[in-house]
Amino acid sequence: MLDLGNTASGAQVVMASSNDARFPPSNMLDGKLDTFWTTTGLYPQTFIIALSETADVKNVTVHSYNSLEPT
Repeated sequence: MLDLGNTASGAQVVMASSNDARFPPSNMLDGKLDTFWTTTGLYPQTFIIALSETADVKNVTVHSYNSLEPT
């Protein structure tokens, strides 16, 4: 399966509703599971990704987690 949703394929994050400069939206597309985009809490948390070519998208994978330690 061709992966057009990463920077190596030319994809770009063209808009993100919020972000932290230490963890930019471009991290979503770098292909690494140890980097991430973090938001600053604004809702809704949205982003727009531009692919390098027209594509019929059949699958989207999102890895999400809460990194807060329980108190």
